[in-house]
Amino acid sequence: MHRLSGSRSISLLVLVAALWLGNAYGQDFLGDVLSTSNTQLWKSFQEEMKTLEQAAHRVNTLLVNAHQPKAEADQEAKPAEQPEVTVLASRDVLRDGLHTKLESPKTKENRQEEKAEPELAGGIDESFNPHHLNLGSFINSFGLFKSLPEPWWKGKNVCVEKSEMVEDKQQGEKEVNKHLIIMGTGTFEHCKQTSGKYICKTVTSTPQSTKTVSVTYQCCEGSRRQGNECVQVELKDPVDVLDSLGSKDFASLVKSQDVLRSLADHNITIFAPVDAAMRSLNVDFQESNQIRSSRQVRAVEEWNDITPESGDTGLSGRDVVLAHATSSLLEVDDFTNEMVLNSSYKNSPLRMNIYPGREEAVLTINCARLLSMDNLASNARIHTVDRVLEPVTQSVVDILSQPQFSQFKQFLEQEDLLETLTNATGVTVFAPNNDAWDKLGDGLRDKYSRGEACIDKVVKHHILPLTLCAAPVSEGRLTTADMNGELVRLWREQDGQLMVDEKGRVVQEDIVATNGVVHVLDKVLTPKSAKPLSELLLSSNHTTWLGLLDRAGLMEELNRQENITVLVPTERVLTEENTRALLDAMDAETLKRVLLYHVTQQAGACELRDRASLRTQAGPSLTVTL
Repeated sequence: MHRLSGSRSISLLVLVAALWLGNAYGQDFLGDVLSTSNTQLWKSFQEEMKTLEQAAHRVNTLLVNAHQPKAEADQEAKPAEQPEVTVLASRDVLRDGLHTKLESPKTKENRQEEKAEPELAGGIDESFNPHHLNLGSFINSFGLFKSLPEPWWKGKNVCVEKSEMVEDKQQGEKEVNKHLIIMGTGTFEHCKQTSGKYICKTVTSTPQSTKTVSVTYQCCEGSRRQGNECVQVELKDPVDVLDSLGSKDFASLVKSQDVLRSLADHNITIFAPVDAAMRSLNVDFQESNQIRSSRQVRAVEEWNDITPESGDTGLSGRDVVLAHATSSLLEVDDFTNEMVLNSSYKNSPLRMNIYPGREEAVLTINCARLLSMDNLASNARIHTVDRVLEPVTQSVVDILSQPQFSQFKQFLEQEDLLETLTNATGVTVFAPNNDAWDKLGDGLRDKYSRGEACIDKVVKHHILPLTLCAAPVSEGRLTTADMNGELVRLWREQDGQLMVDEKGRVVQEDIVATNGVVHVLDKVLTPKSAKPLSELLLSSNHTTWLGLLDRAGLMEELNRQENITVLVPTERVLTEENTRALLDAMDAETLKRVLLYHVTQQAGACELRDRASLRTQAGPSLTVTL
C-alpha cells in the first residue's frame, strides 16, 4: 500500500470504461489526437458514468496511439461496499422539515402562504365543500343530497382565535408601486387545515401597508377532534397522565416539587422523560454543556432532596422539571423544524427538529426523540422523550473552546470560520478532538498550518449548515451536505456506534448548544475534493495504476498538484497479458511520458463538449469527440 502524507485537491478522477493496447507502440504517440467516434461505445460511456460521483468520466483506450484498435466498454469494478441511503437529509429537507406519515407542523408565526388543501381521513379533499364554493343549493336542486354535513370547524366545541397585524411598507416597496397600476386595494385569502386546526389568513395590501388577519378554529380545551366533530374528553391531572405514559419517575419528581401548583393558572407543555431516561440521569448538571468522559447514575429519589444551595448539581428537582416545560399548549401541529422555544427554567432554549424517517417523521427536542405525542391533560400538553433535557447555556463556539478541541479551533480561526459559527442559528459541528489531529502526523499538520493541503475544504467538511441530531440515524443510513455542498454520510454499526464518512467514530453524540449541536470525532474527516491522488486511486481499487505512477516516480509530484484531471484505465485492462507485457517493457522515462499523457487540466463531467481540447502534461492535447 502506497502511503502519502501530502494532500491536494484533485478536481476529479476519470475512470475508464475499457482500454485496449495493440501489440505495436507508436513512437509519435504524443502527437496523436484521440478520437472516440464509436456511437455504441459512447452510449455505454454515458450510461456507466451515471453510477459514479459527479466528477467521474470514462474513456475507451490507453492514450498511447490514436490508431490502436478500440475495445467494447467494460463496466468498471465497483467498490465492495456501496452505502444504501435510506434517509436523505439534504440541506433543504432538514431546514424546511419533511412531510411523511406525520405532517411537518408549522407555528402560527411562521406558516407559509402556500396552497395546502385539507384532507379527511378517507382521503377526500375537504376543501371541496359547498360551504366553500356555495354549490349546496345547486347540488340539492338536482335532488342528489338532502343535506350536507358542515365542516368540523363550524360545529360545536370549536373555539376561534383572531389576530391582526399591520405592517407599513418600506420606501423601496412604495417606489415600486408607483410603476404599477393599482385600483384600490388587493386582498388575498388562504385557508389550510392541520389535524386539529383550521386556519384562514386574509392579506390586504395597499400602497401604504399590508394587513394580515389570521383566524384559527380549533377544538376548545377539554375537547378533541374525532372525525368531523370536536368531542368533549376528560382532562386528567398531568401527574396522572404522566403515570399512564410510562413517566412515573418524572411524575414523582413533579409531584414532590409541587411545580404544578405554582403553574396552575398557566397553560404548559411538558417534554417528559420516560422512566428509563430518568434512571440514567447524569450527576453533573451544573456545567450543562461540559463534555464528560463518563456517565454516572443517580437514583431519582435523590433529586427530591437536592436544593440549589447544596452545591451538588446547581439544579434543584424543581429546576429539572422546569427545564422540561414551556409556556402555552403546543401540539405536533405547532412544531416546525429549527423552531426554538424557551423553557420555564431561565428561558433556556428548547430546539425542535423534524427529520425524515422510514415510516414517519422523527421529531426531537434538544436532540431528545419525541416518543408519545399530543397527550392531553388539564391545562397541559404532554410529549414523552427518550432522555433527560439538560439546560443549554453554551454556544457552539463555547463548546469548541474546551481544551480537547484546541487544534480544531486553531484551524477554525485560521480559516475565519469562528465568526460564521458564532452567527449561525442552526449548525452542526463534527469536532475532531486533539487525539484525532495527532493521528495525522506532523507533516500533514504542518501543511494544514500553512494553509496548504486544502485545509479550508477539510475544516468545512466538519460543519453542516443545519442542526443534525443523532436520532434520525437510527432510522437507517443518512446523507446530508457540508458547507461546501459535499456529501457527508452517517450510519450506525451493529453495536450502535455512530459513524461518519470513512470510519470516523463519534465518541460523544448530541452536545446541544444554544445555536446547534456538536458531535465529537476520533478522526479528522477528509472530503473527496481534498484527498491526494494516491488515496483516490486506492479507495477506487485502481491499485495497478497507482503502482505504475509510483514506478515512474510521479506519485509524489501529482499528489502535490491541485486542480488536475486524471484519465485512469480500468484494472481489468491493465492486468490483461498484452497490456501488462507492454507496460513492463517500458523504461521509466517512457512510462512517465505515457502516464502524463493521461493527466490534463481540471475538466468536470459537465464541462466536456464535442471537440473539446484538453492539454496534457505530456505536451500535446487530446480532443474529445461526443
